Amino acid sequence: MAGHQTIPPAILRNKPGLLSMTQLFHRFTRMTALWRLALFGSMLIILWLATTRLDYPIPSSSWDKLNHLAAFIELTILARLSWPKLRAVYAGLAMLAYGLTIEIIQAPLAYREFSLLDLVADGIGVIIGLILMLWFRPEPKLAN
Repeated sequence: MAGHQTIPPAILRNKPGLLSMTQLFHRFTRMTALWRLALFGSMLIILWLATTRLDYPIPSSSWDKLNHLAAFIELTILARLSWPKLRAVYAGLAMLAYGLTIEIIQAPLAYREFSLLDLVADGIGVIIGLILMLWFRPEPKLAN
């Protein structure tokens, strides 16, 4: 194409004011206040869904364990983004504790029940979320 000029990536990296896609991604992942808001918002919504009598249809899987799996993948990713310096095992344990808390709250409800299989699905979701977060490592420092 006439007039179309491609700028080599090496020039873009050294040009003041321009950020690479990797730099933008890492800046976005460092917005811990945003991730914490998303995490606590998700936790509140999930708690509400888990303790409410659902007399109306909501978008979800017909297989309840898939809902648990998806919810805890999301919660684990948000927890890791919210506290990136926290060891992964502690974030995972916190999410499992949240899942157990939900099951304990559901136990006395006439329209809900405590389920160990739900906790297993939660745990599998946590493990998948932690594995997915292995790809989101901090940006390496470049030597001057």
